[in-house]
Amino acid sequence: MTGFTLSSAAQADLEELAAFVAADSSPAAHRLILEIHDAIRRLVRFPGIGHRRRDTSDDIRLWRVRSTVIVYRPAEEGIDVLRVVSGWRDLGRLLGGDPDESADRFAS
Repeated sequence: MTGFTLSSAAQADLEELAAFVAADSSPAAHRLILEIHDAIRRLVRFPGIGHRRRDTSDDIRLWRVRSTVIVYRPAEEGIDVLRVVSGWRDLGRLLGGDPDESADRFAS
């Protein structure tokens, strides 16, 4: 496992999350984004540690960072990060569509 892809939806999720948290505290937003990136690096090393849900595809896994959920899929060269969303969202409904979008490969 060498890296990860970040879908355009996941990139937009991160930007939205950072802006939302930064409205109250820029340092808190920075810390949260760092924690999410640290979690992604951990998932690259251990892609099987995420949780599965019955209402999603068998290969989709979830990992929580505070109240945020990283939605990802193990891949041959690391992981594909599909979304980074609030854990309060209806994940079954959110993931009901096709989560694949154009992605860029990042080194871990």
